[in-house]
Amino acid sequence: MVSVLIFVYKDNEIRYTYNLIKAYEMDARKIPGQGPLCMMPFIPLMKHGPDLLDQADDLIHQREKTRLEKADMPTSMAILAGIISTDLPAQLIHKRKDIMIESAAYDIIKKDGIQEGVQQGRPPRT
Repeated sequence: MVSVLIFVYKDNEIRYTYNLIKAYEMDARKIPGQGPLCMMPFIPLMKHGPDLLDQADDLIHQREKTRLEKADMPTSMAILAGIISTDLPAQLIHKRKDIMIESAAYDIIKKDGIQEGVQQGRPPRT
């Protein structure tokens, strides 16, 4: 059973009600067949999620239309998988690196790495 917490934000101009769903309480086995594709990056955090990582990645790869979406979703999944394991992100990156290098997150991490190298006295590659 997944617990849902309901929160309300209210000020003089707006009232907003939202539900907080705890991903770690969700059963990942229900997501590939029934859940929306946008939930796939959260699969590693769910119950039984690590066992379904390859299936979720394959669904993203098969169903997403644009190359950018195919890059961002597995990159997001790899980042979230890093919360629970160091092996799971490595598996995802090894499998989809050719696509993931086009994601915004990869670009940010790469630029930060180059900057860090420059600060340590290493010239950037050209």
